[in-house]
Amino acid sequence: MVAHQFSPTFMSRTDFVKTATAASKGQSTAPHETITPMNTMSANDFLFVNSSFDGATSAERTPRSFLMHKIRTQHPWSTKSANRRKPSSKAKKNAGPERKNKSNGNKLKKSDKSCPVAVGTSGTNDPLDPRLSLEPFPSFGPHHKRKRAIENAVPSRCTFCQRPLLEGEALCLECDLLGAGVGTPPWIQPSEGRRPFDSVAVPIDGRVPGPLDHFMSRLAPSFMPITLGRQPEVVQSNWVSPSLANSAFMHSLLCISALHFYMTHPKSSPQDVLYHRSAAIAAVNENISDPEQALSDANLAAVFNLLCVEETLFLPTFQREGELSQDPVHRDVHLRGLIHMVELRGGVRKLGNRCLQAFIVRYSTVKSMSSFEMPYLSRQMLEEMMYEDFKYATDTQLDDTPCLIASACRDFAIDSDLIRVVRSMHFHALNMKVWFESPSKSVWDGLEMQILTSLIGTKLLHWYFERVETSESLNGALALGLMILFAVMVRGRDPVYEPLHDKAIPRLLRHWRDGDLTSLLRGSPFGVWLVVICTMGAMGSDAESFFLAQCAEITREVEPPISTFDNLTDVLVDYLWIPSRMNKYVEDVWEGGSPPPEYQPLTTTRARVYMYQAPGLGPDVANGIDAEPREAFGALEKRSASSLNAMFKEKRHNSKTQTARIQTPPVQTPGPEIS
Repeated sequence: MVAHQFSPTFMSRTDFVKTATAASKGQSTAPHETITPMNTMSANDFLFVNSSFDGATSAERTPRSFLMHKIRTQHPWSTKSANRRKPSSKAKKNAGPERKNKSNGNKLKKSDKSCPVAVGTSGTNDPLDPRLSLEPFPSFGPHHKRKRAIENAVPSRCTFCQRPLLEGEALCLECDLLGAGVGTPPWIQPSEGRRPFDSVAVPIDGRVPGPLDHFMSRLAPSFMPITLGRQPEVVQSNWVSPSLANSAFMHSLLCISALHFYMTHPKSSPQDVLYHRSAAIAAVNENISDPEQALSDANLAAVFNLLCVEETLFLPTFQREGELSQDPVHRDVHLRGLIHMVELRGGVRKLGNRCLQAFIVRYSTVKSMSSFEMPYLSRQMLEEMMYEDFKYATDTQLDDTPCLIASACRDFAIDSDLIRVVRSMHFHALNMKVWFESPSKSVWDGLEMQILTSLIGTKLLHWYFERVETSESLNGALALGLMILFAVMVRGRDPVYEPLHDKAIPRLLRHWRDGDLTSLLRGSPFGVWLVVICTMGAMGSDAESFFLAQCAEITREVEPPISTFDNLTDVLVDYLWIPSRMNKYVEDVWEGGSPPPEYQPLTTTRARVYMYQAPGLGPDVANGIDAEPREAFGALEKRSASSLNAMFKEKRHNSKTQTARIQTPPVQTPGPEIS
C-alpha cells in the first residue's frame, strides 16, 4: 500500500512509533519532539505503512492501525472507491456482522456509522452527494440512544429526498407540494445520476409553493364541477403532474392559482400573477420556435391557461383596477392561437392529455352558451369523439329504449333532431345518477363524465343556432330550458343563472310570449317540467316574477293536484331530472323566490316594474287562493299602474269564462323518421 504525501515533512520510524504509542495512551507530544526534518533523514527512515497482518510485531501493528484509521478519517486521499460504490453493494456491506461496544454493551451494526443515502443520486460524482461525506453519526452515549429512539418512533427523513422532517411530518414541504404522495410522475422519480428537484421545470423559490398549494387544495377539486369534488386525483395526475416538466405549462398553472388567490384576498398583491403570466408567455413563445414543442400538449395547455386568465379578468366579480386590466386583444390572440393549434394537431381527438381535452371542450360549450355564439368546435368532430372514442349510444340505439320525455316531445310535435338531443341528455342523466351513487360501478370516470356532458351540451348549442330561426316557439323554449338544465348539471354548487340572464332569458321570454306557451302547456306534466326549469333559470332576473306566475298557472290544473313539494318532484323525476343536483334549486321556485322589500311604483327613471311579489307554487296554490300574476312582463314593456290593473282584470275575466283545455294537443302528422 503506497503512502500518501500529506505534508512536506515526514516521520521517521522511531518518531512514528513514539507518536502512535502516546496517542493510544491519550498523551500528547510536541511536534518539535517527534518530527524529524526532511534534510536530516536518510532513505531508510522513510515510512511505508503496512497495516496488514503480516507486520513485524503485534506491538507495532496496533498503533499503526489506530493512527492510520484516524488519518484516513480526517484526510481521505482517494474517492475512487466511493464513486464506484453502488447502493446495492453498500447495503450488502452494511449488512455485515454485529459487534459489541464495550462501553455500554449495546449491539451496534456497522451501518450505524454509515451516512444516509440520498434518493436519486446513485452513482453520481456530484460533490453535494451526502454519501461522500465520511463524518459518521455519533454511535454511543445517551444522546445517541435518544436519537435512535426518535428515529424508531417516527421517520426522521423524507421518503423521497431524505431531508430532515419536522415532528409529525411524513414528507417534506417540497415533496408534498410536488405531489410525491399522489402519483409521482416519472420525471421526478429517483433515477441514476439525477437529483429529483433539479428535474422540475421552474425553480422552487418563494413564488411557487404558495400558488401550487392553493391550486392543489382549492382549484383542483373544482376543475371537474360535475363530479362535486370527487376523484380529485384525476386532475392531479393528468394536469398538475405533467406541468412539472414544462416551464410554460407550470407558469401558466401557477398564474391561474395566483389570480384566484388575488381575487379572493382583496389585500393581496398581483405581483405573483404578473410574474407567472410574463414567464408563461415567454416560455410559450420559446416553445413555438421549437418544432418538437410548438404543438405539444404542454404548450397547448399553457395557451389554454393563459386564455382562462384573460377570460377571468372580464368576469363581473373582478372589479379591480391597475396592473391587471381587461384586454380583449390579448384574449382574442390567445383564443385564435388555441383554435389554430388544435386544428394543426388534427382536432381535440388527437390530443394526448385527457384533462386538456375535457377543458377545451367544456370551455367551448360554456363560452358559446354565455356569449350566445356558435361553438368554435365543429359538430362532426364532437360527434366522432362522442360516438367513436367514448362508444356512447347512438341515436338509433336509443330509439328502441322507452323514454317518457321523448314521447311527450313527439306529442307536442317537437323537432326530431331536438328530440335526439333530449334522448342523449336523458340517458346521460341516468348515467350520472349511477355515477353519483357509486363511481366505481360506472364505466366512465369523473373526467370522462365531464367530457360527455360538454359534448352533449355542444350538440344542443349547434341545434339552437342552426335551427331555432325556422322552428316553432316551443322548440326554442325547450332548447333554452335544456341549456338551463345543462348549466345546473355542470356548475355544481356554484350559482348557475347569472351567465344566462343577459342573453338566454330575454330570448326565452320572447319564445314564451310569441307561442303563448302557458295556454299550450297548461295542465300538462311535461309543461310543469319545462316551466319549472325555465323559472329556475329566471330566478334573480327581471323575468323572475313572470315565470313564477306562469308556474302557478300551468300547475293549477295538473292531475293529481300538486299540493306539496314532494308532489312537484314526483312529476319532475319522470322526465329529465337529477334529484341530488337539482332539487335544491327547485326549492327557490316552490317558495316563490325572494320578494322585494316593498312596493315600488313605476317611474320614468326605472327600467323595471316592481310590483308585489308574484306567489310561488307553495301554500297559496295548495289552498286554492287566487294566484294570478301581479307583475307584467318586467322590463319588456313600460306601462302605468292603472293600465296594468286594467290588463290584469281583463285577463282574470277571460280565464274564468274560458273552457277547460285538453292537457295534450291533438296528434299531428309525425315528422321524418328518426334514424
